[in-house]
Amino acid sequence: MELLIDILLALGIAAILRGLVFTLVCVKGFSMSDTLKNGDRLFATKLDLIFAKPRRGQIVICHYPDSRRKNYIKRVIGLPGDTLEISGGVTYINGAALLEPYVAHPTRRDFAPVTLGDGEYFVMGDNRACSRDSRVVGPLGRRQIFAVARLRLWPRGGKMRL
Repeated sequence: MELLIDILLALGIAAILRGLVFTLVCVKGFSMSDTLKNGDRLFATKLDLIFAKPRRGQIVICHYPDSRRKNYIKRVIGLPGDTLEISGGVTYINGAALLEPYVAHPTRRDFAPVTLGDGEYFVMGDNRACSRDSRVVGPLGRRQIFAVARLRLWPRGGKMRL
């Protein structure tokens, strides 16, 4: 009986940690290639975003306004107050070209300037040619971004470009 109580206690603590501190994510799709591949397993932390705001360039786990139950993995590109546009495959933030060495597949479509409001973030996949992101669903609110990708667990040895 004591062993059962210990097991239940350990499972309860693990569930609390997973709910509040970290999450495990499986990449499905190709919107983050070449940085992340379909089937990659990631370790993502939640505490970062409890104490700090998302930063430009972070790979985050988020929900879209039309899909609260589904997780998406994207990169934060635009921050509150930024004006963002895409022209000729180049992303501009506040009129300056954004250096994006992680983009191997740029978009061929231009995106008209949009200015983000307070608490709004613009996220995009690294595979700009094939990503359903803020260009389609609009900016995300702060609460829709809930974890930061930290480590690729599988396949081992693969390095994420953060």
